[in-house]
Parts: sequence; structure tokens; C-alpha cells
Amino acid sequence: APPAGKAARAVEATATAPPSASGYRIAPMPSWVLDIDAPKRADIAAGKGPGYRVLLSDVQTRLDAPGEQQQYVRSRLVATESAALPEVSKAELPFNPAYQTLTLHEVALWRDGVRHDRLASARIELLRREERLEQSTLTGLQTLLVVLSDVRIGDAVDIAYTLRGANPIFGGRFAENFQLTFGAPADVVQVRVDHPAARALRVKGIRNEAVPEVSRDGDRESLRIVRRNVPMVRAEERVPPWFKVWPSVHISEYADWGEVAHWAEGLFNDASPLGPELEARIDAWRGRGLPRERLAAEVLQAVQDEVRYFSASLGESSHRPKPAARTYAERLGDCKDKVALLDAVLQRLGFDARPALVSVQRKRGLADYLPGHDQFDHVITRLQIDDKVYWLDPTLQLQGRRLDSRGQADYGMALVVAPQTQALARVEAPASASDATEFDQTWNLADLTRAAQLTSIVRLHGKAAEAWRNAVAAGGTERIAENLAGTWARVMPGIRQTAPPQVRDDREANRFELELHYEVPGLGSYERGMLTVEVPALEIIDAMVGPREARRDMPWLVDQPRRLTQRVRVIAPLRFQSRPPAPQDVNDKHFALTSRMEVSGNQFTLLLGYTRKLDAVLPGDLASYREHLQAARRISGTTLRLPLLDADRLRGVFDDIERRVQRRYGSDADALRELVVQQELEVALATELLKVSGEHSPLTGPVLARRAQANNMLNRFDATLADVERALPLSTRSSELWSARGLALLSLGRADEAAAAMRSAMEPGGDALAAKGLGNAQYYQGRYADAEASFRDAAQASSGEDRDFALIWLFLAAQHNGGKGRDAVAPFLDQSDAQRWPAAVLHYLAGRLSRDDLLRSARKDKQMERLNLSEAWFYLGQQLLLSGDAEGARRMFQRTVEIGALPYREHAFAQLELRRATAR
Repeated sequence: APPAGKAARAVEATATAPPSASGYRIAPMPSWVLDIDAPKRADIAAGKGPGYRVLLSDVQTRLDAPGEQQQYVRSRLVATESAALPEVSKAELPFNPAYQTLTLHEVALWRDGVRHDRLASARIELLRREERLEQSTLTGLQTLLVVLSDVRIGDAVDIAYTLRGANPIFGGRFAENFQLTFGAPADVVQVRVDHPAARALRVKGIRNEAVPEVSRDGDRESLRIVRRNVPMVRAEERVPPWFKVWPSVHISEYADWGEVAHWAEGLFNDASPLGPELEARIDAWRGRGLPRERLAAEVLQAVQDEVRYFSASLGESSHRPKPAARTYAERLGDCKDKVALLDAVLQRLGFDARPALVSVQRKRGLADYLPGHDQFDHVITRLQIDDKVYWLDPTLQLQGRRLDSRGQADYGMALVVAPQTQALARVEAPASASDATEFDQTWNLADLTRAAQLTSIVRLHGKAAEAWRNAVAAGGTERIAENLAGTWARVMPGIRQTAPPQVRDDREANRFELELHYEVPGLGSYERGMLTVEVPALEIIDAMVGPREARRDMPWLVDQPRRLTQRVRVIAPLRFQSRPPAPQDVNDKHFALTSRMEVSGNQFTLLLGYTRKLDAVLPGDLASYREHLQAARRISGTTLRLPLLDADRLRGVFDDIERRVQRRYGSDADALRELVVQQELEVALATELLKVSGEHSPLTGPVLARRAQANNMLNRFDATLADVERALPLSTRSSELWSARGLALLSLGRADEAAAAMRSAMEPGGDALAAKGLGNAQYYQGRYADAEASFRDAAQASSGEDRDFALIWLFLAAQHNGGKGRDAVAPFLDQSDAQRWPAAVLHYLAGRLSRDDLLRSARKDKQMERLNLSEAWFYLGQQLLLSGDAEGARRMFQRTVEIGALPYREHAFAQLELRRATAR
């Protein structure tokens, strides 16, 4: 928000004066205000930041007798972009009518250096906006809303007002923090405090060197800080609460923390009777004869669970607690009320219990500020039993029942409200306090007839247990289960819950356990008798995150639980044959991660342990932190290849494949022989697996899809069509199945049906291969113009060899479509390397290589020679067909078929061409 609103929100300022009937006044600027010269226009072209610029931020405070206080605020803002006009053209001025009055001095607009008074025409509304009502908090604050019309880019909006009065709860003492920078560039920033010289003020810069100019005028003194050309400060993500984002100056009337503690004592010293109901409850506690820690824990739990949180911070009640008897009778109160009640009961039972002021906003950063009442936003209890110190927060709920097992928030520093206090105390958690989370997941894939079963157990200890206990109480276990499933759904979209969540809660030990059951039908990817499964430890991976910004000026908050452990166990259908790798560790100054893998029979276990060492990463350490984070994430998961069939039992099947392939292709190993063996194995393994898994297994669809593709590559096209028919209703990879169907139909000479199938392959979004398949079907339909368009689309959407083949077919289609083959591929030729296969085919067709050059290129790699020659003879045949030499083309197609490169399309297309030649 612009500084007018920010400055007003920062003000606790202010002395009693009755408000006017309208709730505010209009009057000239007070005479004690020191005017300062500031720009009235901005260079729009040079505008940077959030779309506006602060021409002037002026906050001046006048202190008189204790409790008599005025604060003058003036802001002059200019919008440099239209998006900022709604913000710049209005001002929200909050004040507390219980002890403050607001006087509006100026509402003006500067346009082209000319001032236009808008006080009369502005829309001014007095609102009561209880912005924290959803958090059960009433403040009594009112907001004066000032809205200007006809504000344009480049106009400077000038607002000035004064708040008179201060909350009497502070006893006339002054302490306030003044912001010196904003989220936009500022031309002039002035902070000034005019005070009686007898009221000594102390000054401290926060994230800057703030040395005020001091001037004297009789018995008054003025502290003044003026900054010009102040650069903007960009707020960064996840900044620790102890770090001050906006440089500021803290000014306080307190000499030390002892004075602040003395002020707070006056708030909590309440000698009023506790009342018969509460006295009876105290007597009952005393009569039970419980051990001291147990007794204190029961009193704390009663205040936490029985007294509902509600804050009515109106006037002095913003800091002064209600009498303990009233809080107990009403069964509601805020932090100070609940602390006052807790301490009164504990003290009556003989405990040393004291209020302790803390800052949830600043935490340990409290120590960076001057002593002052303005730095606290919460209060807890310091309880000492013998030599043990406990910090208790009665506003928390559903904590563990024992003091030594309760979680403790990070409060950082505290001011104990006691006569002997002279300094802040560090709030340290007891050694027994825990904050740990265990994730235990078991993936059961042993039964191939059903989907993978996931059992996930989350075990939480201490502070983490309390957080989850409250989350379940607020949203229910089903919602928690859905959220956790959502985490997995990022990588496993088909996950679904199979049983109601089970909760096991031990508040005595402060342990909380949630057990969830899911199934994942599509877990892993199937290929050649193996299931490849990614095993990520998502929970720990999600905990190890760094900032999105490439460079930071501010620390990065690390606030995961101090200890995270994760066990991921996978139960496979068969025994694991491989040994696990050696343990791995990543150590950084901010965290440590250990990774261990274990194998026992058909069970694999990944064990991870994460320990947080520090709560923030400083900018200078960020590069090293990121490097270690990446290393840690790499070892926080693994990929498993699970055998689904017993290889020993399939030895006869393997031997039969070897004999058949040897008869057809010989014993010399090359790429063609290896490719045929792979496809024969794919078919054989899929067939055996379908016998084991059954028709209703989630593997059936993927296995059939793999077998269909393998049958296609073995030219068993009828088998392909049968597998596709069965697989389509079961598979999510429909595009691949339709492509397989289209290729099989085309190879059988059914071009019209093939084109329809290829169009279905394109429907879900398709890809370059589907576009090429459609082009092949259109080519053999004789629809050369359509084929040309499809091949061009495929070429533009692909790269490497896929692009070369798309361009080869683009040439052929365009050549049939008016002899435009060379023109069609000309824009692509220079991007294609004629020395590589199959680019050599494209350059041959385009006239850049001879037939001999083409055949030499095909024979260059002996491993690929038979496959390359199969393609070379086929495209030589196509070229001969284009030149009208049908007999020469037939001989080339016959050579292609004789090689027997079944897995290549050119083999099936050569057979198709031979059938067409016979038909002619």
C-alpha cells in the first residue's frame, strides 16, 4: 500500500479528544509542522517499480505532556502506470475513536505542476472495518476513506491529516518505528519528532544508519531525518520474521527493558478476587495431589481447551487483561486474558508463573530494536519448576498433555514481566520438546491382477503432531486425505482412496498418526516384461525448496520441522536380483540429508532422513545451499525396474525365438537381427504376462498396446488389429493405439480405413508421428495435396531423423502433386546433413547425391547396413516410379522385401507397392 496508509497503520499514536459529529474534522495544517519542499510531478518515462512513485512521505510527531500527542502525515503519490491508479487515487486513514481524533488538512491533485483542490469534491466515507473479525478479534478501528475522481497517469495526489491522541494504556510513554523506504521509489522521505527536551528520546536505525538532525528551540527539541532519492525495496518471498524488510528508524522514550517490564507489571498486577467458581476449581486441583509438572499441565490444558479465544481490543483493553474471574466466568478471552487467568491459578497453586511479552512478527529480531512497548504483539507464560523453565501459550489448542512432550513455537525473545527483569530472555524449547515427522509408505505391486496398493502412514511428534491434530479438528480426516492424495496426483493422476482414513492420537505422548489407503491403477510404465516405477519421496522433496529468485538481498526462511524421516517400501512380484547402491549423504550448513537403500527378497526400501540445522539462508550462502539442495533432491528417490515374469521358466520361449531368428537372419549380430529379436521377445513376454495377470489387471491395456506395436513391427497386422481392439477401452495412450491400427490397415492395403484411424490418432492433440502416419495413408489414397500438407506439418513439428523422413515423404507427395518435390523441400535442405542417414535419401531425391552416393552412404555403417539398404532400395523404387520406370521400381521394391527388415515401414510399403503393381 502507498505510504499514507502504511504510516497510519504503523501509528499507535495519540491523547484524548472528543470526535466531531462526523467522526473527523477539516482544518488547516498545524503551525508546529515543518514544511519540506518536494517534487510535484514525476518523470513518467523513468518510472520503475509497482506503477507509482512516492514524491513525498512526511510523518511528523509532536509530543507535549505525557499522553498528549499529535501525528501529522502527508503523502504525495503519482501513478506512472494505469494499474496503479486505483491505489493512488484513494487513501485509507485508520484511527481509533476511543482515544484518537482525525483532522483532514488537504486533499489535492497536482497536474502539470498546477495544484487543484479536491477536498470539496472528494468522496469521504467513515467506515468501521473489523478486518480481523474472522480471527475473533475486534479492534474498534475506524477508517476514513478518501476517494478522488478524475486521476490520471502523471497526476500527483496530495493527502495530509493529523491524528491527535494516544492510547492511555501506555502511561504517556512514547515508542514508535518509522518506515524510511517503500515498495516504490521515493523522492523525499521526512521523519520528525518534536518533543519537550525533558522527555529524552533514543534513536536506532533498523537496517540502516539513521542519525537524526537534532535542533533545540527553548525547552523543546526536534529530531529530524530527511532522505532524498530513496530507492525502492522489493519484498522477497519467505523472508524470516526477524529480518526487517523495510529499513526504518525506531524512536523510544524507554531507557531500558526494565522500564518496559515495569510498565507491563501495572497491566498484569490484579489483586481482585478470583470468585467462588474458580476458587473451587483451584481447590479441586490442589486436592488431587498431582506431581507439580502434571498439575501445571492440567491447568494449562483447562485454560487452552475451555476458554475460547476472542479479543475485544477496544481502547485500554488492547493491552490490559480482564480480571481472571471474569475471563473464567465468560469462558472467552484473548492472549493476555488467558495468560492472566493461567498465571493467577498457577500462582495460587504455588507456582512461579509470570507473563512474558513476545513478538510473533519479529521473534528473535526483537533484540534489534530499542526497548519499547510497541514491539510486542503477543503474551505467553514463563513457568519455572525447580530448575526447569517452560514457556506456555494458553491460546494454543490440542497440545500434548505433558509439559515435557508439548511442542513449542519459535518465539525467539521474550520480556518477562517481573520486578527483577532488566533484559530480554531467550525463549528456548525444553530438550524434551519434539518437532518431527515420519512418512512411511508401502507400495504393494506383488499382485499383478490388481492395481498397485499404497499404504501411507504419517507419524508426527510434538509440535508437528499438534499442527496436524488441529488441522484434522478443523477440516476433518477426509479433507486431509484428499490433500495428501493431491500431492501424489501430481505424478500419479489415477490415484484414488480405497478405505477411510484411520487416526491414532496419543495426546499423553503427543504423538499423532494418520493412516491412508490408496490404489494407483496406472503406476509405472510397462516394457518387455518389466515395470519401470519411479520411487520419489515427495514429502521430503517438497520440504527441500529454495527461492524462485535468481538473486536475493534478504535471507530465505527455512521453517520445515527440525526432523523429517521417510521410508518408501516397494513390494515387487518377484525377488530383486540387484544389490542396492552405497549410502549417500548431503551435508550443508543449513540441513543434512541421508539416503539408504535396502533390498530383501521381493522388498525394496528407501530410507531418508532430513535434519534442519538453521532457520534461514543468508544471501551469501544461497549458491551453495541451492547446489546442495539439488544434490539432496537427486538422491531422494530412485527408479526401479521390476521383473514381472520368471526368466528361468521362459528359457524355452527364448530358445525358440533364437532358433527362428537365426534361420531367417543368420547368426551374425547386427541392428536388424537385434530389432527383430526385441520385437519377438516383446510379443512372447506380453503373451505370457497376460496369462498371469488376467483380463482385469491394470497392466492389460499397456501390455496389449506394447504387443500391438511389436506385432506391427513383425508384420503381423491381423494380430495388431486384434490387440488394438482389446486395448483401446483400457488404455490412456489412445493416440499410439490408433496410429498402430492405422499403420496395420495401411500395410494391409486398406488406405481409407487407415486414414480414418490416423485422424483419430490426431484428435487428442496428436504429434508429428501421427501427422506423418496420416500423410502416408493419404499418399496411398492418392490424395497427394492432402498428404503434402500432412507431411509439411510433421516436418515442422519434428527434428532429427523424424524430420528427415517427413521431408522425404513431403518430396514424394509434392512430386506427385504437380512435380513440386524439390521446391517443397528446398527450405529445409540446408538444415539437413547429407552425410547422415536418412538425410542422404532426401538429398538424393532432391538431386544433390547420385544413386552410387546413396548406396555408399547406406553401407557406411555395417551394423545398420541391412536396415539402411532396405530404405535405400525402397526410395530408389519410388524415384523410378516417379520417372515412369515401373519395372525398375518393382525390382527395387523386391530387393527391399528380400532383406526382410520387418520392423521398418518401408518393408510393408514395398509389399504394398508390389501388390499394387501386380494389380495394375
